[in-house]
Amino acid sequence: VGGTAAPTLSAPRVSGAKVAADIVAWAKQRDQLPPDQIVPAIIKKMREVNGGVEILVVPRFAQGTLYELDLSNNPELQNIDPLYGLKLHRLRVNGARKLRSIAGLAGMTSLRELSLQDCESLTDLSPIVGMPLSSLSLRNCKSLRGDLSALKGFRMERGSVFEISGCENLTSLAGLTIE
Repeated sequence: VGGTAAPTLSAPRVSGAKVAADIVAWAKQRDQLPPDQIVPAIIKKMREVNGGVEILVVPRFAQGTLYELDLSNNPELQNIDPLYGLKLHRLRVNGARKLRSIAGLAGMTSLRELSLQDCESLTDLSPIVGMPLSSLSLRNCKSLRGDLSALKGFRMERGSVFEISGCENLTSLAGLTIE
């Protein structure tokens, strides 16, 4: 209303990611829900921030806690901000052709495995800087351009999996450090 932009907060330990303050507040409420109510709450909020489009979410639980979310086959998905701060081990976002930003990954300090495939509109990877990922798969993210300098500080340790293919506009792996 009145053209005023929603306030934003910088996510901790993640450069370049901005998530609206209302999403940060909502995420705090989400985290107080019983485990069986978290996924329905995420689906509801994802529909809300994506203009009411149907969102397919496949969760996996381990020892009573949410372990993995698979958001594959959501071609109209544009916004994943409701995932902000979620404690997940694995996330798959495959086939989200309209997804431009992964700012919603900010604060996901337990994320170890990330798959971004066929996210043709994705332009920025900086929200994953500082994450302790052991596996990163980037396939057919055609709007990623130049080099991977946005990932400066991203560290791949021995035994880590880094897979990249079909991102034909990337010209260099500069920015990655292998230890």
